[in-house]
Amino acid sequence: MNDEPSKPTKKPGTAKRRKRKPSKVLGRYGRHGRTVRVWRVSGTDKVMLQYRFGWGDRKTESFRGEFAEERARARARFLADGSSDEPAIDVPVGAVWADFKHSHQFTELAPRSQALYEDAWRLFSMIVPERTPTSELTSKSFGEFVTQLAEQVSKRGRPYSYRTVRNTAASIKSVFTWAHATAIVPSNPLRDFRMKRPRGKAAQARVSQSPPEFSNHEFRQLLAALDRSKPSEHRAYVLLCILGYQGPRINAALHLRWSDIDWEGKVVRWRPEWDKMGNDRYQPLRKGTLAALRAYWRAQGQPTGDTWLFPSTHSLATREVWSYQSFWAALRRVERRANVTHQAMRGAHGFRRMVAGNVAHSGKSAVVALHAIGDRDLSQATHYIKEREEAVRAVFDELDRDLPPDGDPE
Repeated sequence: MNDEPSKPTKKPGTAKRRKRKPSKVLGRYGRHGRTVRVWRVSGTDKVMLQYRFGWGDRKTESFRGEFAEERARARARFLADGSSDEPAIDVPVGAVWADFKHSHQFTELAPRSQALYEDAWRLFSMIVPERTPTSELTSKSFGEFVTQLAEQVSKRGRPYSYRTVRNTAASIKSVFTWAHATAIVPSNPLRDFRMKRPRGKAAQARVSQSPPEFSNHEFRQLLAALDRSKPSEHRAYVLLCILGYQGPRINAALHLRWSDIDWEGKVVRWRPEWDKMGNDRYQPLRKGTLAALRAYWRAQGQPTGDTWLFPSTHSLATREVWSYQSFWAALRRVERRANVTHQAMRGAHGFRRMVAGNVAHSGKSAVVALHAIGDRDLSQATHYIKEREEAVRAVFDELDRDLPPDGDPE
């Protein structure tokens, strides 16, 4: 018999826990009764913040990422109402953008609007480094950024337009307005900044003139130059019909599904996730669009459900649908083939302006013209509805109809 004492057996689930490394305390802010504590969780990129004011409940906040410590410290100082004796720690502008991108304000935007914000921040960070403290950003320094951006050369080999610079400045201002409203920064450094238009006649002309429209004659020329017996050109033909008859934005048109087409009701649904303004709307289909869609539907094998109208055909493509760059290349080719003069900045939006102009010059109001293309902002009327010499001439001819041939009323 073995008289040695038996070793105690371990109970299930009682494995020895690893001793945790202590978290590193980064600082305490505020006076007694209003203290905010900040610490870094060991072995992670997480920074925690904890506070309880008076008899209220204890509250905890966490921050992650490259600027986690700076954001946590800035938040702690704000909560402590600046009563700490430690030097102020500025939030870097990159941290403001990181918080904005994860906020409800950004994630609820339409994809196109998100892309515009990202483009604006890309231009901003080209000149202002991401680690620049927010305290260094003032109306004066932001004005210097705007001046430098206007002098930069874009990928197209020419300076950025006034419109691009203005829209970039407006987007950056919106980001910092949000950051102040959500207490990420103690004040809005860009609150008093105002964009001024450049001096000079040439600059004023660039400001006042929006890109031109396609004429109805040019639209017919483009359609006639496409060979619908070729699948690639048939797709371009249908897309041009949608743009030239219905007037949507190109991103919405490229993301159409067959389930968005109501054959019986003769309407098309423009989904909010692909609409710049996030609107969910239905639009009557015109005869030219319907005829093009029916022929294309039959050529595609009568697809149903959520199949894309314009799926990507490239084996290495990262997008599910035809890209705007591919459409642009096809448009440039057909412009040359149809002897349609290329005009800078016209692109797909030139068809949108054409549709709005057609409605307006048919005798309808600017309100109806904008509603026809899914726009509700009346301030955009001057951008979409172009002055047409032939329309003015027709009106004058109608007014002069009762005058004698020599034009003399006497």
